[in-house]
Amino acid sequence: MHTRISVKKLVCYHRRYEKYRLKQRTILREALKRMDEVFGENKIEYQVYGDLLNDLGAVCHMTSRYEEVASLCKQAIDAFKAVTDYDVEEKRK
Repeated sequence: MHTRISVKKLVCYHRRYEKYRLKQRTILREALKRMDEVFGENKIEYQVYGDLLNDLGAVCHMTSRYEEVASLCKQAIDAFKAVTDYDVEEKRK
């Protein structure tokens, strides 16, 4: 026996999920802003900067902000190429 889910419940779930994604987007943007304030131009040397850009790109993709996705992915790739704080050299490759 299949469980039936009403359209109303699906819409409510979707709205809650969308609010969660928008909150994530705000948090990631704030983290990137703080890295810029603390590290300035050196922020690109830290692995976490590339991770934040990548995560923000994924959230933008999930919230249909496709115009931002390409730019964020390119920035993330450039950041990963410039990272100097890897613990193990194999991670860099």
